[in-house]
Amino acid sequence: MDWRDSHLGNEPILRANNSRFPTFLYVMPFDSNLIFLEETSLVSRPALSYTEVKKRMVARLRHLGIRVRSVIEDEKCLIPMGGPLPRIPQRVMAIGGNSGTVHPSTGYLVARTMALTPILAEAIAECLGSTKMIRGTPLYHKAWNGLWPVERRCTRECYSFGMEEFGYVFGLIMKWNWN
Repeated sequence: MDWRDSHLGNEPILRANNSRFPTFLYVMPFDSNLIFLEETSLVSRPALSYTEVKKRMVARLRHLGIRVRSVIEDEKCLIPMGGPLPRIPQRVMAIGGNSGTVHPSTGYLVARTMALTPILAEAIAECLGSTKMIRGTPLYHKAWNGLWPVERRCTRECYSFGMEEFGYVFGLIMKWNWN
């Protein structure tokens, strides 16, 4: 991850915008001629435009002396960051992004979701396997309390500190042939 802004030395407008809403370059080489590049703004409100992020990436690559021969794939993405937790409890059992598990400061949710599935499965199995056949409100309370105990809600609030209601990850993701 490259957070430097030296590539914007001759770009005063881009440098000023980058001071306000910084971006970084994430790089992953596949082989000696194929590289994955992603210019990303973690949390900017309003979200940066595709054009702004692309200009920053082009300036960075030019500064680094990287000559693009061809673009294999060009992807734009906008990932909601933070945001409110679901109303707890509710009848609809959500997991993943619908249950508020998008990490408020990184946008990652796969690992967190996978870590929570045993908790949710245990709550469902316990309630459905009960001789009293616990259903409805007790099931929802048990499942939601397993997903979002007070400690986890407090931790999430710490992660969200300083962010407005929503933030966005904007990534310009490209696989480029280069040399």
